[in-house]
Amino acid sequence: MGQHRKARSKTAFQAELLRLPGIGEKTARLLLTHFGSIKEILLAKEEGLAEIAGIGKQKAKQIWQLFSKKT
Repeated sequence: MGQHRKARSKTAFQAELLRLPGIGEKTARLLLTHFGSIKEILLAKEEGLAEIAGIGKQKAKQIWQLFSKKT
């Protein structure tokens, strides 16, 4: 996949994340940078989310609860 296509795809994923309550641009960027795709984020455990610098335990729990309802 070309560099431009990857960047466009990542922007589309970030836009999807921004639709969720409590997820802003910074959090969406952190999640995508760490996991690389929405699929991988959905598969993540709460502990894995909390390990991301800038997320923290409370935010990780909130994100995990949002995603556990989606799957």
